[in-house]
Amino acid sequence: MGDQSKTYESVPLTSGQVSSWLLFHGCPPQSSGVMRAARWIFPHGVHEERVREAVQHVVERHEVLRTTVAEDANGVLEQRIHLLRPVEIDYCERGDVTEDNIREVTRELLAQPIDVMEGWPARWLVGRLASGNLFLILTAHHFALGGRGVRVIREELTQVMDNLASGHPGKAGLPVCVNPRDLVADELSVKGERARERAREHTREILRSIPSTPFPMDAGGSVDDVRPGRGRLIAGELYSPSLKGSLERLSERWSLPVSAIALAALSVALGGMIPERNALAWQIYSDRAGTGRQNAAGFEPFISLVSGAGLPDADDLRSAARTMWNRILKTLRHRSCSEDVIAEETFHVSRERRVKVHCPFGFNYVDFGGSYATWYEDESAEGGASAVGTETIGVEEWDGTPGSFFNCFVVRLPEATKISLYLHEDMLGDNSVDDLLRYIADMITAWSPPPGSDPPSPLPVRAVQPDKGWECLPGGRWVNPRAVGVALNSLTGVEDARAEVVDDGKGAMLVASVRTTDGSLRPDDLRRACLGLLDTPGFAVPDSIEIRVEVSSLPAEPAPPARALDALTAAVRRVVPSGDLDVRESYFAAGGRLSYVPAMLYRLKESGWEGLAWEELCSHRPLTEVAGAMYRR
Repeated sequence: MGDQSKTYESVPLTSGQVSSWLLFHGCPPQSSGVMRAARWIFPHGVHEERVREAVQHVVERHEVLRTTVAEDANGVLEQRIHLLRPVEIDYCERGDVTEDNIREVTRELLAQPIDVMEGWPARWLVGRLASGNLFLILTAHHFALGGRGVRVIREELTQVMDNLASGHPGKAGLPVCVNPRDLVADELSVKGERARERAREHTREILRSIPSTPFPMDAGGSVDDVRPGRGRLIAGELYSPSLKGSLERLSERWSLPVSAIALAALSVALGGMIPERNALAWQIYSDRAGTGRQNAAGFEPFISLVSGAGLPDADDLRSAARTMWNRILKTLRHRSCSEDVIAEETFHVSRERRVKVHCPFGFNYVDFGGSYATWYEDESAEGGASAVGTETIGVEEWDGTPGSFFNCFVVRLPEATKISLYLHEDMLGDNSVDDLLRYIADMITAWSPPPGSDPPSPLPVRAVQPDKGWECLPGGRWVNPRAVGVALNSLTGVEDARAEVVDDGKGAMLVASVRTTDGSLRPDDLRRACLGLLDTPGFAVPDSIEIRVEVSSLPAEPAPPARALDALTAAVRRVVPSGDLDVRESYFAAGGRLSYVPAMLYRLKESGWEGLAWEELCSHRPLTEVAGAMYRR
């Protein structure tokens, strides 16, 4: 048989696709957030064939809608961009779909997972409402379309429909499309490597200035009397037309962008809550600001770090906003073309400073920059839309949410400003989310009140207290001595360990006492082993380690899981083939890269190994310890 020509083009994964893959690694296919949806409703006079033609135009433009994932010859995951063919669009046979229950139809479709290893990442459904109007629903895997990508597809399909209805070419007036291969070319170019080097220096400088932060969630599961790191996810949303006016007046008066003012206000508000007000780090998803990429439908977050350290108080919001804007400009200038920089520099800086670097805050500012398109409904309207002209604050809760994070999204809508907070219930201590939102709004409004409004009365803010047992060392190192003792006890050769903070008159220091039966164990050996424990909540490398050698009849430590370690070592060797691999080192220390992680996790899962989370693999822990989390399916 003759060789058949390929129906796809192989392209490496972009950094955004790696991030998206890891974000949902281990989540059930039906998990909230894995799937994305867009919905359009057209007048009943619109023909179904015109809708199908519009879909074909959009899929032709955006390669992410026909991109699958597979292993390449070296076992590394790649994206495969398939050639265009007629798009399959299902027809909804239900005759009871109305504008009221179409959201239920959308949710049913979202519950049907898409496997991007098997087929195209997007599904289309067309049908008629009971009123005769035509509807179209798109469901897509998050790997292909993030929130921004969904918005791009919505706007473009609407414009294509308008063009076809007016007799113009379908793609007339659409901007130049940026596809995954374009982003990969930027990341792999000489210019992209120079950008990464600049970003590494900038990121390292910021991370060195940020102390570790003892949030209540930060000690989850480290000590016996601390509950595991699971609990409720809290979401709060402020919808405010008056705040939009206040922000725009301040922006014009101070010659500063709205994003800097909003971020400064939130930073100042949080600075009065957390134990160390300079322990703020923002991750800015700058998919609009200065990227030059005006039309990329895929998942494309360019992440940079901005420190909230040293901002003025609420009494000088203008100075705080100016400081924040200068930092945003700097971080955008030094932005990398790859998220490897943030993950890998966090690792290296943590080792240099010998303290855990914890940056739990995320910020995303999105300017919609114009009115909504005419032929779709905004998905954010679900769950109770705010009436235009009214100010509302809504709060939702979900149970069983892992992780410690704090995300803030500030969105400029045509008629209002919307501030959304997503955080774990313990991140604010005794403060409520709606109180925080009101506090931020009052702070901004106080600087530029709407005409005829009453002076706002700021709400009281209660400071978040450090977890019980945490103490602060010089240099902003927060430590839980009990957690240090528990972590040291896990090291090979250590029979018992205790740690405490003492003050010898020259300053506080962390002192550890270790009992061992290994007469060859030295303090330097223990300090090296401590570098593998840096991401243990509450842990810091002791300033002084005292070793007591005792004869003991206790059994030796069990050997590491040889078979799991063999499987992990083989997976690492495949992507890090240079030289000998020391399994006592961590993945990054052995030369691994973040971009290789999806392929390793996929290969281990395919060979029957479960239990390994990407966060563990990308931690300071040596491969011998990481392998202990793996088990046979």
